[in-house]
Amino acid sequence: MGGFNDEANQFIDASVGLRDRQLRRARIVAGVGFTLAGLASLASMFAFIQQQKAQKQSIVSITKNVESLLLNNNQIDAMVEAIKAKKELDNLWMGKESVSLRVLSSLAGAVHHNQEGWNERLQTLRGHKDSVYGVAFSPNGKQIATGSQDGTLRLWKIGDIDDMLSISCDWVRHYLETKPENDEDRYLCDGVGE
Repeated sequence: MGGFNDEANQFIDASVGLRDRQLRRARIVAGVGFTLAGLASLASMFAFIQQQKAQKQSIVSITKNVESLLLNNNQIDAMVEAIKAKKELDNLWMGKESVSLRVLSSLAGAVHHNQEGWNERLQTLRGHKDSVYGVAFSPNGKQIATGSQDGTLRLWKIGDIDDMLSISCDWVRHYLETKPENDEDRYLCDGVGE
């Protein structure tokens, strides 16, 4: 370098070398940091997806439990479980479509098996002249097709899943409020249909 003595030139060269090493080190640290941040993001995304899958499995398990409770004529507990399934569905972010009809079916099944509530609230499903032997939900869950021994098929418009939740909570609210053995269920219907 022009105009400096050897000692000054050596100092300048050493300073430039130190700066270059520090820049390289900073780039490496930044690259490692970005790589670790990317891996952490991927790990969190994977964990979130796994959590969502587990939640869907939980919903499926609850709806199967509802079916079992209904087969054993345990309508109240079936309705409580169906409400739990709906609450879990509300917290699901991914893949709701694959389980929402199942939850609606559970709620509707619990409502249907609650004979007192069925007679009071779902009068609109009367019309067949004989026993109903088949029930199917539309893909959007807003209609039910029924088949009867009298040879007729009927299509019924029903409310959505939130309507079923509201009806279910209306029926079990007092039961939940006075049920001493399970305190966590006591508030299951708070804020629903009120």
